[in-house]
Amino acid sequence: MKMDRVRTTVTNIFGRVPLTYTRFSLTPQMDGDSSQVEMKLADEEECGDQPLGDHLVRNRSGKNGCKSLCFKALIVVLLFLIGFLIGYLTYRGRVGSEQPRNGVCPPSFNHTQFPPSKSSGLPQIPVQTLSSRDGRKLYEKLDSTGCPETWKSRCKLGNQYKVKLEVNNKYVEKKIYNVFGVIKGVDDPDRYVVVGAQRDSMSMGASKAFVGTSLLVELARMISEVVKDGYRPRCSIVFASWGAGDFGAVGATEWLEGYLTTLHLKAISYISLDAIIQGSESLQVSASPLMYSMIQKILKGIPDPVTNKPEFSYGFSMDDAAYPFLTYSGIPSVSFRFLKDKKPYAYLGTEKDTYENFRNLVNVNSMYRTAADLTGQIILRLTHDHMLPLDLNQYKSELLKRIIELDDRKTLLTSMQLNTNWMSSALGDFGRAATILKESFANTDLENKPFLRSLNDRVMKVEHSLLSPYVSPKESPFRHILYGSGNHTFDAVKKHLDLLEDNKEQFNEALFKNQLALLTWTLQSAANALEGEIWEIDNEF
Repeated sequence: MKMDRVRTTVTNIFGRVPLTYTRFSLTPQMDGDSSQVEMKLADEEECGDQPLGDHLVRNRSGKNGCKSLCFKALIVVLLFLIGFLIGYLTYRGRVGSEQPRNGVCPPSFNHTQFPPSKSSGLPQIPVQTLSSRDGRKLYEKLDSTGCPETWKSRCKLGNQYKVKLEVNNKYVEKKIYNVFGVIKGVDDPDRYVVVGAQRDSMSMGASKAFVGTSLLVELARMISEVVKDGYRPRCSIVFASWGAGDFGAVGATEWLEGYLTTLHLKAISYISLDAIIQGSESLQVSASPLMYSMIQKILKGIPDPVTNKPEFSYGFSMDDAAYPFLTYSGIPSVSFRFLKDKKPYAYLGTEKDTYENFRNLVNVNSMYRTAADLTGQIILRLTHDHMLPLDLNQYKSELLKRIIELDDRKTLLTSMQLNTNWMSSALGDFGRAATILKESFANTDLENKPFLRSLNDRVMKVEHSLLSPYVSPKESPFRHILYGSGNHTFDAVKKHLDLLEDNKEQFNEALFKNQLALLTWTLQSAANALEGEIWEIDNEF
C-alpha cells in the first residue's frame, strides 16, 4: 500500500507511472483517459493463440428455447445484444492496428518499441574488458615510441607480436527499475528537487552503492520527520534510487530521456549521492556555477574540519550520474566526494569494496552525519526560500573567463576579420538581466506567489538555455556549451582555433565561423530567456 501511494504521488507530479524504463519505452495508451497506462510487464503478458478481445467476453448461459419467455424479456435480450455488438466493434476498431501478427505480442508500456541502437553520446571505439592478468601481459609487450608525451605511458604493440582476442559477449535485454519516493510541496508541488543514488553495483559496492542508497533512505526518513514537526517545503522533494548505475548511469539517463521536453521546466536541481564517502580528509565538490555560492554558505555553517577547505570544480566526469542531468537536460546539479589523500577510494568498483574494508577507511557514523548534514541543508535551502538560492553572477564570471580565453587569441581571430565583440555584448545582456531579476526579487511582496513563481521560473531556465539548440539531442546529447561534449562547446571552438598555430592544414575557417556564430547566439538566447517577456528585451541583434 505504501508503494501504491508513492507511485500515485509520482504520477500526480510527472503525469505517468515510472515503473521501469528501457530506451524509448514511455508510450501511454492513447485511448480514453490519458492518465491510464498499461502497467503489465512484458514477461507477464500472454502471447498464446487466445484471440484478442476474448478476455472481455464472458460466456453467458441461460435457458434457451423456453417458449414461456415473455415478449418484454426478448426485447431486453435484444437491446443487450445490440449494445454489446456496438461496444465490441468499437473496441475491435480501436485495437485492430495493434493485433499481433505471426504470434508476436504488441509491445507493452515497459517494453521498447524500437530496435536497439548505438549510443550517440559515446565514441565509436571497440572496447573489451580484460582481466588484470591478461592486461599485464599485454602491457609488458607495449612500446612507448611515438606515443604522445602527455600520455606518459606505452601505447603501441611491436610488429613482432600478434594478439588473438576471442569475444563471447552476448547482447541481452534486461529490465531496470527506478524507485521513487516523494514529499509533496505546499506552494509549488509541480516544482521539485531530485536527490538520487545508484542502487546496484557490479562489484561488492559498499562505498559505490550501499553508502549512497542508505544515505538516501535516511534523508527521506529525516526530512519526513521534519515535515511532521511542521516544516512546509515550498516545492516537492523526489528521492530517486537508480538502477543500472554501473553501466553508465543508465537508469538516471533513461528517466531523463523519457521527460526530455518537460523535466527542465519542473526540476530545480539534482543532488547526486553516488560514492559520496571515499575518505575523511578532504571534500571535493562538483557543481553547476549556479549552486556554488549556496554550497559555500552552507559549508561555513557546518562545524566539521573536513568541510572547511573544500575543492570546487565545475562540471562532472561522464561516469557521474549528475553529468546527464546538467549537460543533457540542463538541470543545475551537484555531487560530493569525501576523499583520502585527495584521491578516489582504491577499492572503488572492485571486489574489495566490502563493508569491512569501508569501516577501516573511515569512521562510518561520523562521516554519515557530515554527509547527511550537508545534503539535508542543501535540500532545505532549495525547498524553503521564496527566491531560489541560485547565483546568476557566478555563471556570468565563468562565461567571462571563457570569452577572455578566446579573446587572448585576438591575433588569430583578426586574421579572419573576426572578434568576440558580439559575444561580449551577449554576456553584457546576461549580466544586466541578472541584476534586474535580483532587484525584482528584492522589491516583490513575498505574498505575491504567482509573481515569485514567474521570477523563479526565469532562474530555472538559465541552465537549460545554455544547451545549444543548434545540435541534435540524438547526435550530440550533451549539448551544454560549457560542460558538454561536441563541436558546439567553448572548448571545441578554442581547440579548433589553436589549429591555426599547431596544424593549419586541419583548420576549417568556414566551420570555425559557424561554430563561433552559433556559440554567440546560444549565449544571447540565454540572456533573452533571463530577461523574461519579449517586450522587456531591448537588445541589439
